[in-house]
This record gives sequence, C-alpha cells and structure tokens, in this order.
Amino acid sequence: KDDGSWFAVVADGHGEDGHHCAAHICHNLPTLLSGALEGASSETGIAAALTAAFIQAEMDLEGAASANSFDVECAGCACVAVALRPCEGVVYVASCGDCQAVLVDCATGGFETNVPHKAHNRTEMQRIRAMGGEVKVDRQSGEVFSRVYSPSGVFGLAMSRAFGDLDVKRHGVIADPSVMAWPLRKQTCCVLGSDGLFEFISPAEVAATLRQRLDSHGAAICAK
Repeated sequence: KDDGSWFAVVADGHGEDGHHCAAHICHNLPTLLSGALEGASSETGIAAALTAAFIQAEMDLEGAASANSFDVECAGCACVAVALRPCEGVVYVASCGDCQAVLVDCATGGFETNVPHKAHNRTEMQRIRAMGGEVKVDRQSGEVFSRVYSPSGVFGLAMSRAFGDLDVKRHGVIADPSVMAWPLRKQTCCVLGSDGLFEFISPAEVAATLRQRLDSHGAAICAK
C-alpha cells in the first residue's frame, strides 16, 4: 500500500478439494484484510477488523464452493495472515489452524511465533465438546496428537480452527483467528509456512537458520 504496509497470506488445504479452498482464501483474504483495516486504529479495533475479515472470508468461501461445486463439508484449509505496518512499527498476525508465522529479529536472533490451533488445547476442547463435537487424543513418543470428529464421524480434522470443514464446523470448529501484535524492528524477517514446514523444522531452527543464511548469502538470495 502507499503507506508502506503490506500483507502476506499462506493457506494450506486439506481434503479432496482443499486446494480449491486454499486458492480461494489466498486470492480473497488480502483484499478483505486491507479493507477491514481501513480506519482501524487501536490494537483492539485492529484485532476486531482482522477477525471480521476472516469471518467474511469463510462466508465467501462457502458461497464460492456452492457456486463452483467444490466440497467444503470435508475439505478446507488452515491459514496465517500477516499485516506489516512500518508506519506504526507493528506486525499483526492472524492465524486459523496450524499454519504459522515466524518473525525474526535478525540483529539478536530473537523471534516471535503463533501457536497452532489444536483440539487438545483445553479451551479449544471445551468449545468443541460443548457444541457436540468429539475430540480424540493420542500420545506417541512424548508428542500429543488430536482430531476433531462430528457425531457422524465422517472424518477427523487435525486442528480446531479452519476455513471450510462444515461437517465439524457445526460442532465447535471455527474460522475465527487468533490475533497477535508484534513489534516491527529495524532488521526483521518474516517466514510464513504450513505444518509441512514446521512439523520438521521448529520456529527456533527457522530463526537460527535464517539469521545465519542472511549473514552469509544476503536477503535477495534468501528470499528466493
């Protein structure tokens, strides 16, 4: 934008038509975010605007699925969106599902990241169970895995928030994002990715690797 702000979105589809869901969100959400933030000023107001944009994106996705005959009953996508506002010195992050953003302070190596939405989180589990959903939790080698099921048990969703996935959305899964505000420092890099990245490389490893590569290769090569 003219004030130096910019938006970035990553969406990761799941289910047979998940690629359609992810493509729709990536195409439409930046415009919705930009429009929602017009006139928003306070941190509370911006958080509400970002949430409203996600809710509108969910409604638009359901309408597009109906119009174009792709499935959102047992398909959907996770998403993370970043709004960088240099004029304010702030980065706003809105996430829904298990996509993550890592904001790296290249001067110190410190970083910020969002927490994926998983059904074994107590608050998420309480909401889902209150709406009649079932949460199955499995522990393997010290790690915790969970899935959300509707009473029909058609499929299990490995996150507690997502776009689409109407079969479980009627039973506590939501598209409302978690919203965070992080300081935008002078030497900052931002990495967005899906669980396909962060299941294998932790945010701390991403931050350390990025800082090392920036020193040795420069920003232009790292951006590729």
